[in-house]
Amino acid sequence: MYMSLVCGASLILSGWLLLLLLKKNETHTFLYFPILLISIFVLINGILSIILMVDNPFAWVVFGLGLSITVITIKQRKALK
Repeated sequence: MYMSLVCGASLILSGWLLLLLLKKNETHTFLYFPILLISIFVLINGILSIILMVDNPFAWVVFGLGLSITVITIKQRKALK
């Protein structure tokens, strides 16, 4: 139960940080690397959740969100260059 709470809290915290940082990414380009690091963390969390819980639909949702966040972050960086 502890691990479920910690993993859920880390996903909520990561999403909250991304929500705050993505708004400021256009004016402060140095925020790209923290945003990329957070999105890679969510992607790794999604990959590990699929490996450990194949039958859990939430694991697939976390993987999809992590993949989409990482792709959006990379595309946003290319658009800002």
